[in-house]
Amino acid sequence: MKATERPRESTIAWDLIDHVREHLTDEERNTAFVALGVDDYPPVFRCVLEVVVRERISLPEEMVGQLRGWLEDYDRHRDFGTILARALGEPSS
Repeated sequence: MKATERPRESTIAWDLIDHVREHLTDEERNTAFVALGVDDYPPVFRCVLEVVVRERISLPEEMVGQLRGWLEDYDRHRDFGTILARALGEPSS
């Protein structure tokens, strides 16, 4: 998938929140929505993926592809790869 075909960060963030909404604590929900409100999406991704790990929630393949594509585009968020690997049950590199 080319970067021009990738959904916007905001779309990915909202889709992630919708996917785990019922599992978010009040604090996680507040963190996520404050970050969404200021267009700061990496904290949303981290928050949601920590919930995915904790609750052992599976992510749809399309969502995984979107997150991997985002990671490829944003080199400054390499630490995010470790969190994503944990969420997917993969060994981190």
